[in-house]
Amino acid sequence: TFDILDYDLNIDLTSSNQRLLKGKAIITFSVKMPGQTALNLDLLDLTIDSIQAVDGTPLQYGYSSPLLNIHFPDTLLTGVIYKVAVSYHGTPKTSPSGFGGFYFEDGIAYNLGIGLTDDPHNFGRSWFPCFDNFVERSTYTYRVLAPEAFTTYCVGHRVSDTLIANVGRYTVYRMDQQIPTY
Repeated sequence: TFDILDYDLNIDLTSSNQRLLKGKAIITFSVKMPGQTALNLDLLDLTIDSIQAVDGTPLQYGYSSPLLNIHFPDTLLTGVIYKVAVSYHGTPKTSPSGFGGFYFEDGIAYNLGIGLTDDPHNFGRSWFPCFDNFVERSTYTYRVLAPEAFTTYCVGHRVSDTLIANVGRYTVYRMDQQIPTY
C-alpha cells in the first residue's frame, strides 16, 4: 500500500546511560493504493516521544510493539510524496537467537540487521521505525551523534564528520542506493 522512499535517521548515542539510543526518523513515502489514512510501521519495544508531519503538525498514532500505526487527518493521495517525523528513545533489542539486533558491547554500539530466528528476519525495527521486510527498499541518511572519542561507520558514503565541543562527534552518511531495512 505504501512505498517508503527514504529514511533520514538522527541517532544520538551520547546519553550517560551507555545503552540508550535517542532517535528521530524522518520517513519519506508515497501511497500506492488509494484510500489510505494510516501508515503502518514496525518498531520493537522503544518509547515514542512524538510523531509529526514534516510541517510540525502532531499526528495521532497507536503503538503496540512491534506495530506502529500513524493516523492522518485526511485520506492520503496517490502520486504525492509525504514525510513524517518519529521521535523515540530506549534500549534497542537483540534477537532471542543471540544473533541480530542492536548491541552495546565493550564500548561499541553496532547493529546486526537480521534476527536468524525472528519472523520476519529483518531486524531494523530494533533501532528505528521502518517497514521491516526484505522486499521494501529505500535510500538512507544516517546522522549519528556519538561521544567524541568514538568513530561511526554506516553504509553509504561519509558526507561529514564534525567534532562539537563538549557534545560529541557528529557524523553524516548517505546511502543513495536503495536497500532493505537490515
